[in-house]
Amino acid sequence: MNKTIILLLAFSLAMLSCNKQNSDELTAAEPTPGECLLTVNLNDGHALTKVASQSSENETVINNVQVFVFRAGDGPDSGMLDVCASAGFPNPLVGENGTYGKMKLKCTAGTREIWAVVNDAVDHTAKDGGVSNRNDLLALTTELKDNSSTKLFMIGSTTEELRSGSAEVSVKVKRVCASVILESVANDFIAPSYQATGMFRIKACYLMNVPAMTNFGQTVKAASLTDQKYWYARMAAETTSPQKDLIYDKVDPSVEVNYGSACRTVHTFYSYPNNCEFSRDNGWCPRATMLVVEAELKSGQSWDTYYYPVTFESLESNKQYRVNLTVKRPGSTDPNDPVEFTDMVPVITVEDWESGENYNPEI
Repeated sequence: MNKTIILLLAFSLAMLSCNKQNSDELTAAEPTPGECLLTVNLNDGHALTKVASQSSENETVINNVQVFVFRAGDGPDSGMLDVCASAGFPNPLVGENGTYGKMKLKCTAGTREIWAVVNDAVDHTAKDGGVSNRNDLLALTTELKDNSSTKLFMIGSTTEELRSGSAEVSVKVKRVCASVILESVANDFIAPSYQATGMFRIKACYLMNVPAMTNFGQTVKAASLTDQKYWYARMAAETTSPQKDLIYDKVDPSVEVNYGSACRTVHTFYSYPNNCEFSRDNGWCPRATMLVVEAELKSGQSWDTYYYPVTFESLESNKQYRVNLTVKRPGSTDPNDPVEFTDMVPVITVEDWESGENYNPEI
């Protein structure tokens, strides 16, 4: 199933200088000989899989669009900006859920590399946007805090040979973030003392060790982010905004999960890509992202807190990681301490937002 947003770029003949263009002024403009009038249409071919607190409509909302056309090929001007344009700045586009077709550009004929940027926080097509070539664009950075459930940063490109006349080109843009979805927590405690009614309840669930910055070219890896400001929830839950908005859910009131049943309230979180390894260091260092279920077990008349962390060996952009957790014993007393897999069984399903392919390893 194609779950990728498609940018359909319809071209007519053209020629132009390297400036940002006003789309409204170009709408009625007649192309002169040698000009290419570029109409940008955004279209989502198929709806995404819906999850609670999130939907395909949310994840395809288009708040703003930027298109950059660079010269390509082997010439001395390869990589130089030919033209750029944007829509949705300063006022976000309204009602654009996966479709947009109101922006036009004029560009020169030849081999052209076309980049589309969706839902960025900054208009880089502005006069002081700092983009004069492809490398400038790919070096720009994006931060997780500028995303939201209805404003996910996306980027993509294609290289095409534009000739005289008209052409139609598709550019696939993909989400840079990964999505972690906790689908269920099941109670399968082995000890009879924990099988009584009202013994286990869920307090919160969240991500820890979340990389929060990368560049447009996605060559900046999480392991290189030595500045702690680019990591959220370092070794502990992050409960302050804006960091918590994409990575923390408090369960209030706490939800009891009795033996033999499961809580199927779905929680959706977002992280930028991370391929760091798990670390036991007490001091901070870049490390693997973890999904933590914070729960309580009844002990007499009081409740003791336990943690059930699930470590991800890798989080890749534009992929969903669906977790179904089965709890068998008390968890750890520190969210940074892994739980033996005999104590809990997390089943992780990885779905590509683009193709829907998946696998289901038990870890």
